Amino acid sequence: MKIAVVIPTYKTELNPLEEISLDRCRKVLGRYPLIFVVPEGKNFSYVAPNEFVAQFPPQHFQSVASYSRLMLSPDFYAAFADFDYILIHQLDAFVFYDAPENFCRLGFDYIGAPWPRMYRHDRTKIISCVGNGGFSLRNVQAHYNLLVNHPDLIADWHAKQYPEDNFFSYCGKRGDCNFNVAPVNVAYKFSAEFNPARVVKKNGGKLPFGCHAWHNHNPEFYAGIFRQLGYNLQPLQNLLTFYDGGLRAWLIRSATQRLIRRTQRGRAIGHYLPTKNFASVRVIRHPLAMLILARLLMENSSIADKIFLYEPDEQDILLHDLTPQKLPHLLITSNDDAPLIAEFERRGLVYGKRIVSFRREYLRHCEELFNRLGK
Repeated sequence: MKIAVVIPTYKTELNPLEEISLDRCRKVLGRYPLIFVVPEGKNFSYVAPNEFVAQFPPQHFQSVASYSRLMLSPDFYAAFADFDYILIHQLDAFVFYDAPENFCRLGFDYIGAPWPRMYRHDRTKIISCVGNGGFSLRNVQAHYNLLVNHPDLIADWHAKQYPEDNFFSYCGKRGDCNFNVAPVNVAYKFSAEFNPARVVKKNGGKLPFGCHAWHNHNPEFYAGIFRQLGYNLQPLQNLLTFYDGGLRAWLIRSATQRLIRRTQRGRAIGHYLPTKNFASVRVIRHPLAMLILARLLMENSSIADKIFLYEPDEQDILLHDLTPQKLPHLLITSNDDAPLIAEFERRGLVYGKRIVSFRREYLRHCEELFNRLGK
């Protein structure tokens, strides 16, 4: 069985955390070919003479969306046709011991770290409890066949700009894709991302094969483990995030989708608002914001003549239009509204009295969910 460790990177210089990741990868997985996936036209001095480079067009390394396009391209997997499996090892991953062969023998097409709960793609549940791609084991031929045979699914994914690892999790659920994603009990043994203490507990007290984004997800959990392995994180405190920031970011990204699911099960949009009386309803156009507005109209048709719509680049107009009134204005937006609310308050529209953000009020409810995760 032929296995390669594939390290995607666009950086010509690594930060100290990435250096730790690469050093550990070389020590533990050095008996496998190490192949750096990099943009064409750059020099990567940290690639050792006994290591390899696979170059791809630089446009694939400009954003998360462009990287996802690369990972959803049959050409990417064709470049590794000499191997049965590749282990994607981004430089925010860390391996605890040598185990690729053990997981390859299980015969799954894709294994990634467990995720906290399900996402959805349209009306179809995705088994996203398994799937993180930053540290993932992939059957090369199975990935190539999947991407060649389902261009319609890929086009839909690109249009929605969903991450590539969600795609493979989704295809593992579909019966027509012939793509075998590992179950969650295998994922716990393979890797940790969110809430590593929970992963270790689920894994019978044993560390998984590796972890991903460890510097963002409870690095205090890893500090002692890393020290025993020869890596002192104490001097690198400024590079670490001592709360599960990635989990919180995931919570915020998925909050609106969760809300829509709840309304489809009968929960009223107005349940999350402190009042039903508004001077106006100001909506910054976005598909999710418009969906929230539609649900709110179904529950409270009296707001129909109070609705004002704005394009995303018309926030200055929105600020100009609002004036202090006895009743608060309701703001509906799917994006981070903290800067906008701060500007409202600077102009005398005190939050809670003269301006209410649906997003902020709903996220307050989500905090309760966040605090329960992992317990």
